[in-house]
Amino acid sequence: MTQEETGAANVQTNTEKSSNGFSSPAAMAHDIGDLILDKKGQELTVINVEKVTTIADYLVLTTANSSRQVAAVAKEISEFVKSCGGNVYSSEGINEGWWVLMDLGDVIVHVMQDDARRYYDLEMLWSDGRVVRQAAMAENDDDLEDESGEDDDQQDLAS
Repeated sequence: MTQEETGAANVQTNTEKSSNGFSSPAAMAHDIGDLILDKKGQELTVINVEKVTTIADYLVLTTANSSRQVAAVAKEISEFVKSCGGNVYSSEGINEGWWVLMDLGDVIVHVMQDDARRYYDLEMLWSDGRVVRQAAMAENDDDLEDESGEDDDQQDLAS
């Protein structure tokens, strides 16, 4: 096999792996965001970090009201990703319910209680990334404020 063929094979393998059962890492991040909002997660933030780090393309951050909700949201995400043909490579913190970290390959998910989220301030840590979606649950759970820029979402979903 020539070096060119080997490179092409590696690109195909990496592309197949990176989709993780989804059409793209962006689609995966946004689908997980939709699931989080369905499960009453709060303060959803999706950050594109592909130009900042090699560990992932997207970070998905959300806040939950209690240890029980943190664990429930994380378990729902895990089941959803697996049902779509994706993998959960690692998951930490479900038993404690204060902060769950999930490695889904090209997407890293953080489900945190409010005090953990404020203390660690991951948005500030990853501020070199580009926020592509933000949504917060209003006091009335039926009123969802989604501050995502349609152009940004479409650009990320196309990549």
